[in-house]
Parts: sequence; C-alpha cells; structure tokens
Amino acid sequence: MAKTREQKKQIIKELEQELKNASSVMFVDYYGLDVGSVEDFRKMAKDRDCRYLVAKKTLLKIALEDTQLEKEWVDKIKGGAGLVFGYESPLEPARIIEEFREEHEEMNPQGGIFEKEYIEASKIKELAEIPTYDQLLSKFVLTIKAPVNNFVHALNGNLNNLVCALSNIKDKKS
Repeated sequence: MAKTREQKKQIIKELEQELKNASSVMFVDYYGLDVGSVEDFRKMAKDRDCRYLVAKKTLLKIALEDTQLEKEWVDKIKGGAGLVFGYESPLEPARIIEEFREEHEEMNPQGGIFEKEYIEASKIKELAEIPTYDQLLSKFVLTIKAPVNNFVHALNGNLNNLVCALSNIKDKKS
C-alpha cells in the first residue's frame, strides 16, 4: 500500500530527528532476512541503546537536505536502506552489525556515517573490532597491576626457597 504525502512527511521528520541525535549511522542491506531475524536485530539494537529503521532512499535523501551531511553517498547503498543509529557509543552500531552477521550472513553492511563523514562498508568491520571504553580501562588496570603481581610472586618464591632450605637444614641436623 502506497504511503500518503502526510505519512512520507512524518517519516522524513523522524529521519531528520534521528540523524541529528545520532552519533553515528550505519547502513545495511536487509534483503534475504526473514521477518523474525529482522525483529531479532531490531531488539538487539534496542537493547544496546541503538535504533534500527528501514527507509526508502529517496526519503533519506530528502531528510539529509536539512543536515550538514552529504547526500551523494545514498546512491552507493544497494538494496534496502536499513539504518542503525548509534547514540551513546558511535561504535556500537558497527559492533551490532558484525555480531549479527556471524549468524545471519544475508545482512550486508553498506557503509555509514561516522564522525560526520561517509565510511565504506569495509570500515564497519574495523570499527567493530575497536575495544570498548570498559575493555580498554580493564587492560590499562591489568598493565599497571602486572609489575606489582610479578614482584609479589618473586618475593613469594624467594621466601618459599628460604623455608625449604631451612627445612632441609633442620632435617639434616635431626
């Protein structure tokens, strides 16, 4: 069923709002996925503070006219335009897409907007591999903690050797 002009205006307004609020947007071709898989993807995105929308490319171009983003790259998108908006973490949409692709190879990344610039589909995988803030923080703490742990283990080893030596001396004297 064709959408009325009012429905299209509403969709354009929603897309404009999402594009302004999002820290990043990734595009996927969802053709080949069944409805259940798309709903699973939508739920996964929602659980991780992202949003998944499907929009016609012509409406997306119109929505981009009022933003500072270029709209020429919309023509590079093949198939359906599934948009994953990231709010808190600009890398989270890329992580969601790559995680979902492990089980659903039909989903193809088409590129995205990262730091107000268009990125190719190949960059999505690279972005997904960047560790999260929490992961980096834990690695940093472990790096700081490692020399102290090694020092304690070295002292423990020397103490154990001393106790063994004293025990052997005691056994020889008895």
